Amino acid sequence: MKPGLSREVLVRALGRVVAPGVPEPDCRLSAVLMPFFDAGDGMRALFILRPDSVSFGRQIAFPGGKVEASDRNDEETAFREVEEEIGVLPGAFEGVRKLGHFPTRTSHYDVAAHAGFWVSPEPCRPCDREVASVFSVKVMDLVELHRKLPRVQVGPRGWPEVGPEYEVSGFATAYPVVGGSKDELPELPVLWGVTARIVYVFLSALLRE
Repeated sequence: MKPGLSREVLVRALGRVVAPGVPEPDCRLSAVLMPFFDAGDGMRALFILRPDSVSFGRQIAFPGGKVEASDRNDEETAFREVEEEIGVLPGAFEGVRKLGHFPTRTSHYDVAAHAGFWVSPEPCRPCDREVASVFSVKVMDLVELHRKLPRVQVGPRGWPEVGPEYEVSGFATAYPVVGGSKDELPELPVLWGVTARIVYVFLSALLRE
């Protein structure tokens, strides 16, 4: 791990994320979890690739989905979706923090973003219907990609008025799954949209750290 990029540093950065604390009115509510884990070569962030056949198909995302009436809060939504989509139980995570609310630009969803640390990572069990691939990217690689973004005007919510895009293909590593059927990554699209905005505000806070 590169000096200084420890879990403690990430915790401080997550605490400095600036995003709205309440959802925008009249949006459909959803929630995601940004999982971090130590792979031995540095802290990594876990992502999924949506299959072509679902809403937001062929997009990079964090595990997550719509808030259901049975969910007590949006953190419970995020945990439920993590279990449903990649087969990881809520008890596997520590230090979960809510980052804020991120409205989508076109589909009228409000995404409550959470982040947490996967304490003892092991092969996951992705749901084939909702997940095409599971992969991770080193946080330091994301930092370098972030530094290369064009300078843009930042709006009142703290993210660019023009959405950020991250070319993660060359930095992504397939995450192990039970049975090993998804041990190779397909060609990945650009990381964009609300997932990229969540990454953007986190990396901006990390660089301030």
